[in-house]
Amino acid sequence: MTSRLRAITTSTLLGVLIAPLAWADVADIPQAIADILDHKVEAWNAGDAQGWGADYADDSVVINLAGMRLEGNEENIARHAEVFAGPLGNTTLMIDVISIQQLTADTALVETHLTVGDITNETGALPLTESGELHTRMSFLMSNANAGDWHIQFAQNTAIEDPAAEVQP
Repeated sequence: MTSRLRAITTSTLLGVLIAPLAWADVADIPQAIADILDHKVEAWNAGDAQGWGADYADDSVVINLAGMRLEGNEENIARHAEVFAGPLGNTTLMIDVISIQQLTADTALVETHLTVGDITNETGALPLTESGELHTRMSFLMSNANAGDWHIQFAQNTAIEDPAAEVQP
């Protein structure tokens, strides 16, 4: 069996085994997770770096679009203050949930599609669509440290060069 075929077979089997852990209907997003995502949109649209970082755990890790490793919510807040004062200031954010997998009773993997619009500043190497939007795929590992107190423990963001060609689950 070739390596590629073995990888496809393994990923298919893992998908079948893990599938029962995923919510079948993403519309059934747990309220605490929906609240975090709503808060992120509100904070971004207000250019509020403090609000953006508030949902991250003190010991969280984020890998951003530039590949930077941001450790802790304070580093995340500081970086987003720079972002909001620079190329992505006065922009708008939309978040679409692609999938949620409940890994344990207290952890969930949330995969999202982010769209940043109203970009009027030079963004450097970020791939913008013809309409001037930035599309990314951002994954969040969320945990419920204290009953009902969900927060983001880890996040990773990747730019999507051609959102029309993006593979959807």
